[in-house]
Amino acid sequence: MMTRLWRKVSYNYREGGLGGLLRKWLWHLREAIWSDSQWLIYEMMLGEGDLRVRPMVERRKLGFPDLVDLGYFKAQYFPEAMQRRMESGAVCHGFFVGDRLATIGWTTSGYLELDVSLRVSCAGSAGLFDFYTYKEFRSRGYYTNALLQLLAVTRDAGLDKAYIAVDPSNVASIKAIERAGFHRLRRITKRRRFGVSQVIKEEILR
Repeated sequence: MMTRLWRKVSYNYREGGLGGLLRKWLWHLREAIWSDSQWLIYEMMLGEGDLRVRPMVERRKLGFPDLVDLGYFKAQYFPEAMQRRMESGAVCHGFFVGDRLATIGWTTSGYLELDVSLRVSCAGSAGLFDFYTYKEFRSRGYYTNALLQLLAVTRDAGLDKAYIAVDPSNVASIKAIERAGFHRLRRITKRRRFGVSQVIKEEILR
């Protein structure tokens, strides 16, 4: 328990120093007591459009030891969560420019993970989630290219739909998702009050 707490403190300190650490813990406190979280859910029918894509980045499946060797921050600071995710059947994909990791993302079959405590069922379909592009590779089309590659892989695996979720305030990710051909489907809101969470609203957007 103390080891996990120390890793979380170390990660938040690395990201923002002492001021950032304080802001992060105040944010966590507010989130636990009284907060609303939202996600935009996007859908893509895999029979639509042309998913042939010229890879800009090389895709590789990654195991947990690979994530550690690559210095992926979540494997360093939240290893138990990453291992549980893999044990539940999620697949990690790394996208490389040469030998450098540019983008990382995850796929699942049958559900879409919104956060560690909330999943959306999508039977017979793929969920794409938790993408991260390193700063030096952003705004160069690598994220969109990674999505297109995964959509092609998903279709070749026999699944007919794919879903992805995004924070409504993440404009850059929304643009990349829409460039890949996803269509906005619905908005989900999760309310947290004094440590108790519940989905309170699902709004259809089309």
